[in-house]
Amino acid sequence: MKTIGPPLFPMSESEALAAKVVGKPIGVVATMLPRLSPQCRVTTAQAVSVALRLGAPADVATEIVHQHLLKLFVSWPEHLGLGARPLPGNWADDPASVLDAVFGPLGEPVSAADFGQFLLSGHGVAPVLRAIDRVFEKGEACSAKLPLATPRNLWSVAPLENSAAMRHVSNPAMLAIEAARGRGPLWRATARVFDIAAVFDKVLPAPYSPEPGSAIVSTMRGIYGLQLKSEAGVVTAFRQVTPTDCLLAAGGVVQQSLASLDVARHELAPVVLEILDPCGPASLRELLEAHR
Repeated sequence: MKTIGPPLFPMSESEALAAKVVGKPIGVVATMLPRLSPQCRVTTAQAVSVALRLGAPADVATEIVHQHLLKLFVSWPEHLGLGARPLPGNWADDPASVLDAVFGPLGEPVSAADFGQFLLSGHGVAPVLRAIDRVFEKGEACSAKLPLATPRNLWSVAPLENSAAMRHVSNPAMLAIEAARGRGPLWRATARVFDIAAVFDKVLPAPYSPEPGSAIVSTMRGIYGLQLKSEAGVVTAFRQVTPTDCLLAAGGVVQQSLASLDVARHELAPVVLEILDPCGPASLRELLEAHR
């Protein structure tokens, strides 16, 4: 797919944050940054701790699971006309109950055949995934096979696959969906389901610091990069790259997905955007106009 239009989400957010933190003491910045990122407060706190080596980083597992569950049980069902459901009881402390609520008695699908059986079972969140699959045609609201985000290429803010899906591209069910439907809404929604299991299995990539003052951490939407430089205890430089920066880059996943949606089907754009879930200020009207 060709690149269309200018970047939809330039580094202005990073620059705006830099204006707020540069010149302030490290301790103040460590407290301030998580407050400036309310949707990813714990993830940001973890990144700051890792970058500045302030001790044991915060655990992002609860934040990731909570955000995935809100999509699967509340936001997506409401957009699809299924009605919201309450989150699994005691979801923060009882992984078994969460996995049962998500997968049902069949448990996590291991093979593509298992996943097909799960979709037809009606158990767990299968009705939500089936509804997504029914709404979109093959190849509709899809993106190309973009390079997976890595600590090395993340800082380019190029079109990258920086999402929960990138953590599960080799999963047999994900490969089957990609072959049959493309890297579209079902592929991306299903990745959230497998991501919940990955959190509980403790197999998400661990946070680390490639060099002093930097951090790469796993988030609900992909990976987040942070760079902080300081002198004499004062922050002198700041930069971050978020999954949203990659999503909304020119020629990125959001632009490609909307471009593959027929103009006559633009009523589905809010559902596409809800599944892609960019956490940024770009409006749906701006996104649609960008690829006309």
